[in-house]
Amino acid sequence: MGKVADLEYAKLMGPKTTHELRTGTLEYMACEVEAQEYLFIGHDLIIPYGTTFEPPFRFNPLHDMESIWWIPTWVLYYHVDQDGSQVSTGQSTWFNKLFPGRLNSRFPPFSTRMVFRVLPTSFHRAAHEFETMHQKLIVAYTNSEKEIPPAEEPAYSKPLENLHSLFDKCFASAVEHSRDVSFFRPTVKHAHQEDSSLETRDNKQPKV
Repeated sequence: MGKVADLEYAKLMGPKTTHELRTGTLEYMACEVEAQEYLFIGHDLIIPYGTTFEPPFRFNPLHDMESIWWIPTWVLYYHVDQDGSQVSTGQSTWFNKLFPGRLNSRFPPFSTRMVFRVLPTSFHRAAHEFETMHQKLIVAYTNSEKEIPPAEEPAYSKPLENLHSLFDKCFASAVEHSRDVSFFRPTVKHAHQEDSSLETRDNKQPKV
């Protein structure tokens, strides 16, 4: 049993809730939090000439769900299943797309389908479960933001309800099918980092 908690910036959610700081580990940060804007507003939205529409960005629970998803995704794309082995070229390419180590670079690969056939075969079943979570998360974002405008913030409550049970089911299945799978660090480091310890804060303030 594991728990993820980082409560120093916890606050009561409400209609005027904002997320003033871009905080946390970059690799696990929701793309919208990273960009500080909504990224799934309808592409067919037409803004009349002479008007502007810039809804204030607010953190919401879907961002927490996305952060949870990034953690096992990092585990699968970073590791190999044989001690002393190296990642394939395809796995390395996808790892660096998903985790480039710089701000505002992860949304393009996040908004498409993950290619998990580049991973070790023993990872495939778990990767399938996490890809299911990924696609449903994108649907949840899209549905929650389809009423912007005229709404100024996502209607996330209903999409969030469906995600909770799906994530529980997919995590349980991934664990069940990974009981005999081993994870090892690759013998050659990935291009930009040794591990996922990179953290970011606005104005590059250190975590204290």
